[in-house]
Amino acid sequence: MPQLNAATFASPFPHRTGKRTSNVLQEVSVPVVSLADCDATYATLAGQSARRFPEGITDLMLCAGVEGKDSCQGDSGGPLLYDNPVTRRFTVAGVVSFGFGCGAAKFPGVYTRVARFRDWIDDVINPPVLL
Repeated sequence: MPQLNAATFASPFPHRTGKRTSNVLQEVSVPVVSLADCDATYATLAGQSARRFPEGITDLMLCAGVEGKDSCQGDSGGPLLYDNPVTRRFTVAGVVSFGFGCGAAKFPGVYTRVARFRDWIDDVINPPVLL
């Protein structure tokens, strides 16, 4: 699981730049943002954010991004990858969920925190055998 401020890589699906779509998979290195900072930022949207997420940014979520570097519309469902320097393997830390704008100042992207759903994922992949 990424530590606070660990470098992660969002590798979303091809992006549209202007009126052209890239044929090459895009990736960007983004910093992880603390849940407290992310929640405080999204709380400034008051009405919009409160209606959609009355509990705010929770530990089921992971925030990452900085001005000019973020996932965007069309990237939903794409992975937020953590490159573990010890194992030298990538781990899917998050799944692109939502954000405010694309790379908007002070508004990191919000991802579903995959680790919180690991048991469910394991059960779906390897369902228990019923006798």
